[in-house]
Amino acid sequence: MAVRYVVSALGAVVVALVLFVSGRELRRWMPAWWPRWRAFAGLVLPVAIGTGVVILINQPVDIPGFAAARAGEAVMWLFAAAGAAFATAPAADAGISKVSWLDVGIAGMVLVIVRLLVPGVPLS
Repeated sequence: MAVRYVVSALGAVVVALVLFVSGRELRRWMPAWWPRWRAFAGLVLPVAIGTGVVILINQPVDIPGFAAARAGEAVMWLFAAAGAAFATAPAADAGISKVSWLDVGIAGMVLVIVRLLVPGVPLS
């Protein structure tokens, strides 16, 4: 059982890191003249509004903890917003990034973690 807790904690850290890197990448897609607070708000506001809409549309719901679970999902996007807030402003000629070996490695690690945590779900 301890192994599952360790792998689960590792999965949470990896998800936070992936979201942080995603936020940095999303910052590169924003206009260079946007300040950091606007980049942060550009990621937080759509997630907050979308989460609120999902919770409202599904009311009344008979699933205990439904709203808390949706709010927990939205809070994870704060890591992406932090990545966007701490990223440097994009260069004027910055193009769209290519997939690197690091991206493939992180995706593979996430796949392995999911398979370890949920062994009964077929991957097909």
